[in-house]
Amino acid sequence: MSTKDFKSKLKAIKGNKFLIEYLHPFTQKRVRNRFNTYREAVAYQKELEQQYKEHPENPYLDMKISELINLHLEECPKSRMMERKNNFLDFYNSFAEYKLKEINVFELKKWFEKRKKENDYSDLTLIHIRGNLNHFFGFLVDIGALMVSPLAQVRFNRNPPPKRPRVYLTEDEIRLILENTKEYSPRFLYPVFYTLIHTGARRQEVFDLKWSDVDLQRGTLTFRETKNGTNRTIKMSNNLYRFIESWPKQNEWLFTNPEGGQIGRSQFGRHHVSFKNAYPNGKDWRCHSLRHSFAYNFLKKGGHMYELQAILGHKSIHMTIDLYGNLRAEDVENPSPFDL
Repeated sequence: MSTKDFKSKLKAIKGNKFLIEYLHPFTQKRVRNRFNTYREAVAYQKELEQQYKEHPENPYLDMKISELINLHLEECPKSRMMERKNNFLDFYNSFAEYKLKEINVFELKKWFEKRKKENDYSDLTLIHIRGNLNHFFGFLVDIGALMVSPLAQVRFNRNPPPKRPRVYLTEDEIRLILENTKEYSPRFLYPVFYTLIHTGARRQEVFDLKWSDVDLQRGTLTFRETKNGTNRTIKMSNNLYRFIESWPKQNEWLFTNPEGGQIGRSQFGRHHVSFKNAYPNGKDWRCHSLRHSFAYNFLKKGGHMYELQAILGHKSIHMTIDLYGNLRAEDVENPSPFDL
């Protein structure tokens, strides 16, 4: 079909909403988009028809996905598409030889289902992966290679129940973990656990710490290029300050693996599992459980939600409340505001 003959249909549907329907002139796929208001639908329809008529040919459709990804990374070197490296590599290897016109919702859904099955991912994890890939598909929309991102039709449950029950550790349990870790792995597991416990940081944030991120004069740690794409600086507790001040400096990394290099997730994970087998405490806790436990005990001792948001580095207060806003009244040590 020639783009000169391109037409779209607008019609009212149930729920006082409106539908724009058209046949994609390049892929010959039928596309439907819903809108909450008539005004939004008309504006989209005009933009859609104008854009196709102004761009009668789409040179990108016959390009390979590998070529478009390379173009994207050249134009957007800070793209978060590569944030989850294993998933990025699998996406690249799965679709590298595909032409853009061969990518559709069905193929993408099939890929997500495969990743979920192979890695036992939750819907929440798939939402994060989709968010990373959105940087690439959004770029394709921006340069006119696509009118609509096919990812827009790949949906997951936005409020799924946790796939694994969240594990919280009490102060006594954390103290015992530190004592046992210091005995079991004083130069590898112990410094990482100690820092995680005192900062509520993510595991990778601690792995990435360099001595240049430590400011002993101000008593701060700076986590660089965190999960939400920003740097985060926090004050160290007195105990953490003394611990890091006395820690020997080997190279640029604050903490290193036994070989003296940057700590890797797989190597650390194997040591972590071995430690839990040697010192079981009845709870199946992970490194992220230390972050949950930091938040739980912080709120339990009277900490404020906005303070917790800043410390943990959440983008919005709603995320902090969704994760930790269900603290039970019986968990609050001193619920009375009065000292009489």
